[in-house]
Amino acid sequence: MPSSRLWRLLLLRCCIFLSAVAGAEHETATNASSKSGCPTFSRPAAPCTSVWSMRPSQVDVVLAVGDSITAAFGARGKRGGFHESRGLSWSIGGDEGALTLPNFIKEHNPNVTGYSLGSREASLCWGPVCRDVHRARHDRLNGALSGSMVRNVWFDQLDYLEAELLALNVDVEKTWKVLTLFVGANDLCLVCKMQKRFDPTEFAEYYRRVLIEIRSRFPRTLVNVVELFNVSAIYRATEDQPYCRGVHRLVFLECDCAFGPESEARPYRDMMDEMATAYNQQVRAVIRDLSQVRNETFAIALHPFTRDLNITSFPMEMISTLDCFHPSAKSHGLTATALWNSMLTPPEKRLRNIPSLTLEPLCAGEDSVFYPGSPPDAEVVWKDGGTEGYVEGVVQAMKESKSLLRTG
Repeated sequence: MPSSRLWRLLLLRCCIFLSAVAGAEHETATNASSKSGCPTFSRPAAPCTSVWSMRPSQVDVVLAVGDSITAAFGARGKRGGFHESRGLSWSIGGDEGALTLPNFIKEHNPNVTGYSLGSREASLCWGPVCRDVHRARHDRLNGALSGSMVRNVWFDQLDYLEAELLALNVDVEKTWKVLTLFVGANDLCLVCKMQKRFDPTEFAEYYRRVLIEIRSRFPRTLVNVVELFNVSAIYRATEDQPYCRGVHRLVFLECDCAFGPESEARPYRDMMDEMATAYNQQVRAVIRDLSQVRNETFAIALHPFTRDLNITSFPMEMISTLDCFHPSAKSHGLTATALWNSMLTPPEKRLRNIPSLTLEPLCAGEDSVFYPGSPPDAEVVWKDGGTEGYVEGVVQAMKESKSLLRTG
């Protein structure tokens, strides 16, 4: 059970935020200026036999878990109000015309199911206050809940997905699935207040539990794991905007480690960045461990395109006008394109950032597959119990990572 201090902090955040906002060689994918310009192929007569050779046309079901970014909170900005535009969500939305992963897949298999639709009032999930807040009509197999931390995925979201698969009459044992996992921003937003509770080893342990549960409950699944970005950079990207400064002062508890009083928040933002690096390193270690034995019905694909993302270089149109914190609809489209491209790219060639705001989606060839696996990476492990020597390790890891990029 959470401590009374955590209870008070979580409930305070909730109240203030509500009041303020109300194996084989495969064909290489090629570029196209738009997905509508890509050739389409009929679903192969031969069924998929391994998650390691799954083609876009063989995906039967899409699922996602995560936080408000996957719930698409604030994606429509002020005009969308205190709503989640779940049909626009980068990894799981299915609104017509939206740039989303399911819509890319639908061009190859129109019968894919599970994507979320439309818009609904936001649900708030902080700490233990996270039960019975899904709305299946809109959410479908989008298990994400605004405010969720990694432990909420394990406690709440997987149960919902399991029940909803049953409600949708999906044959879990026979269908091939893609599940996208992106979580951790809310953990970072609290790390400055309760460092031990949100340290990287604990984060990694919950992440491990989530992946093991997915493997156990949802066979025939490729799991997309998308790395965390430096959440604190959103403050630096918006600090010159008078409206955003006012919003952040009023609702700083939306991410108090980033938006708290300036005298306190600057070192906290540095801590968030260090922890984001540590979280990513720990997750990579978990994935390596769980991927040691090849499994034909379960695999993990690690996508690092957010790792070196420079949000401060983004124009304001990429950030929600509602709270100057969440991604806009345009950002969702860009991130969906980056994910789609990364899925069609062998692990050793995956990008560690999004190189352009006009990124073009790749065209999948008839024999193109979604590649499982992780890019080769430097291995630096968090030292349990403190940060002594940790910063030096991070610097060394960054140097080695840059060296890998130059030689790759």
